[in-house]
Amino acid sequence: MTDQPFQRVAIVNRGEPAMRLIHAVREWNAEGRPPLRTIALHTAVDRHAMFVREADEAVLIGPEDPDQAFAATPTSTTPSWPAR
Repeated sequence: MTDQPFQRVAIVNRGEPAMRLIHAVREWNAEGRPPLRTIALHTAVDRHAMFVREADEAVLIGPEDPDQAFAATPTSTTPSWPAR
């Protein structure tokens, strides 16, 4: 266990901002700091998107319409899936 407050980063954006975050986490990990993992939260439309493929994990959160999917996702600091 680490003193780091979190071990995973959820990516709820798409495209270039998502890839910037993935690259920043990879740089963080390469520097020998406590490791972080990236989790792409995505809709069915984005299932083949680069940020989904490049993230360490991917979680399908809903239907094809991103507005409906993200609006239906409960906002919480507690993950709804088990920690790995």
